[in-house]
Amino acid sequence: MSIKAEVIIPSLGRLEVLNATLVAIRRLYPDLPIRVALQGDDCRDAVYRNMGEANFTVDYRETPGLIPALNASIRHSAAEICILLDDDAVPCDGWLEAHLGTMSRYPEAAYCYGREVNTTRWRS
Repeated sequence: MSIKAEVIIPSLGRLEVLNATLVAIRRLYPDLPIRVALQGDDCRDAVYRNMGEANFTVDYRETPGLIPALNASIRHSAAEICILLDDDAVPCDGWLEAHLGTMSRYPEAAYCYGREVNTTRWRS
């Protein structure tokens, strides 16, 4: 797809969980731009050490706050489509294409969202 997209992941104090999600995304989409809205403890060095800097950005805010962190990262993004993902979400094959396809089919839509499948409780 030719739409420029970036995944934005807010995270607060869950470095191991965040890193697992980042690894899962990179396995599926090695070149997809990812931006982490990191809040609270400054662990930017650890995040960059695990991810490198290619197509990867960390926006850091010392003061925790989900909405301010997301708003700042969205403002800094140059993408046409920002895909917001929880730091504990594990994407599956085709999730990016599904989001971008929906946004292409409905360009007047402000947003779309997917279904969460909770594997610990086996429900969606």
